[in-house]
Amino acid sequence: AWAGESPVVVELDLSGSPPKAADLLREAPRVRFLLDADADDDDDSAPPDPTPPPGEYRSGLLLALAYTLGPFAPLVMRHGSHTATWTFVAVLPLAAWGALLWRWADVSPWLEQGIVPLLPWMFTLCTLTFMGIAAWCRAVFLAGADRRFVPERLPTRVRQPLGMVALSLVAPGSGHVISGHPRRAACVFWNAASTGVAVLVLAWSGWLWRCNRAAGVGALPDLALEALFLLCAGLGSLGVLLWVGSSLDGLRLYALRTQGRSALRGDGLSAALLATVLLVLFALQPVPLARQLDQFAGAMRFTGFRAIPLALEATASQLDPAEPKYPMQVAELLEALGKKDVAQGIRTNLRARWETYAEQLLREELHEGEELIPLPIDIATEEADSTAAQAPETP
Repeated sequence: AWAGESPVVVELDLSGSPPKAADLLREAPRVRFLLDADADDDDDSAPPDPTPPPGEYRSGLLLALAYTLGPFAPLVMRHGSHTATWTFVAVLPLAAWGALLWRWADVSPWLEQGIVPLLPWMFTLCTLTFMGIAAWCRAVFLAGADRRFVPERLPTRVRQPLGMVALSLVAPGSGHVISGHPRRAACVFWNAASTGVAVLVLAWSGWLWRCNRAAGVGALPDLALEALFLLCAGLGSLGVLLWVGSSLDGLRLYALRTQGRSALRGDGLSAALLATVLLVLFALQPVPLARQLDQFAGAMRFTGFRAIPLALEATASQLDPAEPKYPMQVAELLEALGKKDVAQGIRTNLRARWETYAEQLLREELHEGEELIPLPIDIATEEADSTAAQAPETP
């Protein structure tokens, strides 16, 4: 259509279009078509600039702020609802940890002497910590769900397989954010943060044990605290595996998003993962590891631990089943915990194994005693000649 000498410019505004269409054309929110049928090739009119207006997209900034500012990123980027409430939730753990580190020289003697009960202190600190982790997970989710976040506008090195895996290991969940799965990214970040808390508890387990012993009446039962340490060890080990697996899963989802245009090769990734598992299996030496676990369990028994040494000795007995010392230690620890029937069953099984071995050993000794060992020919001839010369002559 023409209006006199000027071409008609048609502007398509996608603000009222369905969400799917808006997502598909996110990189071009306003498409202009110039209807100039008689325009020749040497027309000096410049084509419209496809680059969106400044400030329209914030892909790299959203991703960076979500993992640096954490819970305060939604306040800076102005996305999400109830931002003030979540900011207050994030300020509480930050203030608690700041005050604890600042006044640590005064707080630690109170805990070590039992003036401050360990259980309320641990419960309060863990509750505030997980509140902050929840606020941080929300920030990661909002960064990936924001309309200004376009993964294709991130640097190329970030979207390469090695770069994405390395970034996912440093910033858990970033691979899922880039692949367009913000909810999974928040779950991955929760797992990584919980793993960090479990490792922190294990790192301070000796100090927590001494504080609990000094608490007196308000102390936790020893077995309950040991169960907490074992739970943290299990969650930490599982969390590390999920952490590594989630980085590979984010890479897989991004390959599906790009519909095969990524440099990711599934067979190469599977081969690398299988080679890593085989390398770990070949590098594992069960007998020295069992010996180290036994030594560590013996050291912990002197400090009052019972459940953790039992787990270590049981693991050592599985790693080195030929060593009878480990099941004997397991039976002794079980008997100390009041499980005498189980301990007696272990001793009976160990005795039966020993009797079988002793019977076989006795048979081998008797068989060796019955064997006739032949003498060499020259020695046998000399002995026969000397015997005949010494024999008296018969008339």
